[in-house]
Amino acid sequence: MEKYIKYSSFIFIITILIQGGIVSAEMSVPESSNKASIETSVTKTNSDKKNEINDDSMSSKIEDSRKKFRNNLNKKNIEIKDKLDTQRESFKKDLLKIKDEKKRTTVEGVNTKIQNLNIKATDVFSVSISRIENVLGNIEANMSSSNLNDADKSDIEKNNALALKAIDDTKSAIINQMGKLYNINVSSEKNLKQEAQKVRDALNKDLKLVNEKIKTAHSIVKKSGDMLAKINNQ
Repeated sequence: MEKYIKYSSFIFIITILIQGGIVSAEMSVPESSNKASIETSVTKTNSDKKNEINDDSMSSKIEDSRKKFRNNLNKKNIEIKDKLDTQRESFKKDLLKIKDEKKRTTVEGVNTKIQNLNIKATDVFSVSISRIENVLGNIEANMSSSNLNDADKSDIEKNNALALKAIDDTKSAIINQMGKLYNINVSSEKNLKQEAQKVRDALNKDLKLVNEKIKTAHSIVKKSGDMLAKINNQ
C-alpha cells in the first residue's frame, strides 16, 4: 500500500512543477517600452477590426490561429471523452486479474489520477499558449504606434512570424497530448509497481516535451517584445 501512496505523492509534485514552470514563463514575457500597452488591448474602430480580419496581416493570422485552436480543442474534448469512457470499462476488466479487492481499488485510483493529470496539464498548457499568443498579438498591434523604420519593422515582423509558427507547433503538440491515454498494464500482481513506473515515466516525458515547446514559443515572443522596447527607448 505504501508504494501506491508514494506514487500518488509523486503525481502531486509533478503537477506543481509543471504549473509553476509555466506560470513563471508567462510572467516573464516582456512588454514594449510602453509596458502597459503590450498587456492591454489596443482600442480599434470597427473599420480597423474589419480590415484586420480581411487582410493577410500578422494580426489576421493570429486571429485565424486562435479560432482554429478553439475549434480543435472542442473537437478533441468530445473525442477524448468517448475514449476515456471506453478506457475505464476496459481497465476494470483488466483489474479482475488482481485478486485483492483493496489493491484493485488502489490501482484503479492511481490509473485514474495519471489520466486526470494529463487532462489538467493540457488544460494549463492551453491557457499558457493562448496567453503567450495574446502577448504576440499586442506586440503586433503596438508596432503601428511605434517609431519604426522599414528595416526595424521588417526584423520584428520576421521574428513575429517565427513566434506564430512556434505557437502553432505548440498548439498541435497540446492537441496531440490531449488525445493520449495512459493505462497501467495489469499483467500480474507482482509487476504492478514496475508497470505503474513505466506509465508514470511515459507521462512525465510527454508533458516535458510539450512544456519545452511552450518555453520555446515564449522565448521567441519575448525577443519580439525586447526588439520593440529597445527601438522605442532610443
